[in-house]
Amino acid sequence: MAQRLINAMPDAAVLIGSRGEIILLNTAAEALLNEADGISIRRNERLSLAAQIPETSFRMTTAIRQALTVAEGGETPFTGGAFPVIRPSGLPPYLATITPLAPSSSAAWDATDSRARVLLQIVDTEAKARLQARRLRTMFDLTEAETRVATLIGSGMSLHEIARALGVSPNTIKTHAARCFAKVGVRSQAALARLVASIPV
Repeated sequence: MAQRLINAMPDAAVLIGSRGEIILLNTAAEALLNEADGISIRRNERLSLAAQIPETSFRMTTAIRQALTVAEGGETPFTGGAFPVIRPSGLPPYLATITPLAPSSSAAWDATDSRARVLLQIVDTEAKARLQARRLRTMFDLTEAETRVATLIGSGMSLHEIARALGVSPNTIKTHAARCFAKVGVRSQAALARLVASIPV
């Protein structure tokens, strides 16, 4: 039952036990952790999480420790629920959220696996933007270049940043963006970014 619950979550989800050990992960979490780009599985006497960048490791360890204290009924204020996971590959960071499964609010988890004390969710915003842009391409018959520009606009980059990232002139990017706006029926980068973000994944 717990496995079905976390598999239903759209993003990577990990259930953590009282000693910081991994109890369950969904398919998205397995794939993300196997990439080992910023966060991975440490295989000691028990499976646990490991972050490659010291700052991320400190924030994650502190947040899990605080969440475990709250889950066990402690009065410690929980301040570290969300943080970026820096990726050595240079890709945009993942966004991680840690939620304590306190006894009063975790009846669903207790009914399925009483060892679960913390839920960690990891969002790859860039992967979502790519999937949303591909769907945008299908819906509005965009070219590959227009889709690439829409993806990067959806991730929050400016036209100049996109030109630098793709190694082409700003005028080329402006042309692709203008064609994209016309096909999609928007007039600005902000409107296109909102449209990309609204497409369900």
